[in-house]
Amino acid sequence: RIAAQADDARRRAAADVVLTNDGSLADLHDAVDDLWRQRLLPYEDNLRERRVVLPGRVDPAGTDASWPEQYERLAARIRHTLGSDALRIDHIGSTALPGLAAQDVIDVQVAVRSLADADGALVDRLAHAGFPRVPGHWWDDPRPAGSGRWEKRLHGSADPARPVRLHVRVADSPGWRYALLMRDHLRADPDQRAAYLLLKRDLVDAAPEAGDSGTARDPWFDEEYLRAEQWAEQTGWRP
Repeated sequence: RIAAQADDARRRAAADVVLTNDGSLADLHDAVDDLWRQRLLPYEDNLRERRVVLPGRVDPAGTDASWPEQYERLAARIRHTLGSDALRIDHIGSTALPGLAAQDVIDVQVAVRSLADADGALVDRLAHAGFPRVPGHWWDDPRPAGSGRWEKRLHGSADPARPVRLHVRVADSPGWRYALLMRDHLRADPDQRAAYLLLKRDLVDAAPEAGDSGTARDPWFDEEYLRAEQWAEQTGWRP
């Protein structure tokens, strides 16, 4: 029976929280109480009110090697919740780039058949799973810059210890493709990844209250889009 159980590595991979039991019983009780008060009770309240946790500001030197593992746990929950209605789930954004300093927020892209599907039962199903809809209208700026909008739906996280931006986009749409193209090109090009980090640092220094939100309109992104498209053509990249 013991041999058939999951080992510690598999348990840790599936766990959002690990409470070690190598101290006193009083220490363990304190840890459980802290978890209950600081995370579980606020989480329950946010779930009930469909309240989204806001990400913190960018730390120019901050990175977390566990971001990909955290994404995998989030993706498993989304996949379980949406089933075949989620055509594809991807880790995108700064935390999907190895070693890049960023806001401690996991960007997740969910591909759906249409925005009408995203506005239907998926809203409640995601909210019940801990990902409430963010109020308002959301879109991405097209690349290269110009008129029009790339519409999407945006959800967040009710978990106070794990901010999330969950971007719901139509599969094969320009915004869906662009998110994957930029991620993959920056993963493949360390020089442009370093340039992106410098840009983020400069913008955060200039407007610390804006965090990452001010970066997307910088002209560097149009230049990066052209570089990425050239790279995609040269390498035969596909989403």
